[in-house]
Formats: sequence, structure tokens, C-alpha cells
Amino acid sequence: MSTRYIAAGAVALLMFAATPGARASSGEPGAQADQKSRSQTQFTAQDRQAASDWYGKNEAKPPTGFRQQDRLSSEQESRFQVGSKLDPDLQKIAHTVPSTLSRKLATPAQGYRYVSVGGHITLLDKQNEVHDIIRHP
Repeated sequence: MSTRYIAAGAVALLMFAATPGARASSGEPGAQADQKSRSQTQFTAQDRQAASDWYGKNEAKPPTGFRQQDRLSSEQESRFQVGSKLDPDLQKIAHTVPSTLSRKLATPAQGYRYVSVGGHITLLDKQNEVHDIIRHP
């Protein structure tokens, strides 16, 4: 009888070790790909690092949405907060993030998208509610 419990425990342990969660906690090579393939409603530390790297590489010639003339005024910045909806004025200046950046970020959850607002990377839902922001340095 105890042999059966030991065998069942061994099988359970082997099944856990094969899961993406176990690989992610162990730092195995597939862990990063598994995390990137999961959808999300907030930016991760890896997203923030990828954005910082991207900002640095594109500083000399930033694309539309990230240029100096695209920056928000102090009044617009005050209206641009997590948990608020983009008002019509901010919606007009929102741009889809370039594919060179979006490929480096985790896939947003269904119904969410990445946009640039005043040079900041923003995670919006279908109702234009701001769920997270990576602020331009």
C-alpha cells in the first residue's frame, strides 16, 4: 500500500516539474517564452526593462508617438493616470506602439492593447481605460 503512495507522489512530482510554472521558477530556457505567451493586464518587470532598452536604442530617431513634439503638456499629464479613461483629447494623440517594441512585450490580455500616449507606453482596454503606464524617462 505504501508503495502505491510513493509511486503516486513520484508521478505527481514529475508532472509538476514538466509544467511551465516549474520551469519559470527554476529559470529554465523555456520559462521566458512561457511567460511571454501568457496574456496580461499589467506590465511586468521584464516589460519595463524591455521598454527601457527600446527607449535607449531609439532615442536618436524616435518614431511617431515618442518624439519630443508628441510629449504631453503638464495639464494633459495630470489627466493621464492609471484607472482613468483616455479623454477625447488624449485619444487623438494615442498611437499604436511600433512592432519593434510590441514584440518585446508580453502579449496583452484579450481586449487590451498597447499604445503610446505622449511618449509613454500605455496598456488600454476596449473602453480606453488606462490599466498601466511605462512612463518615458
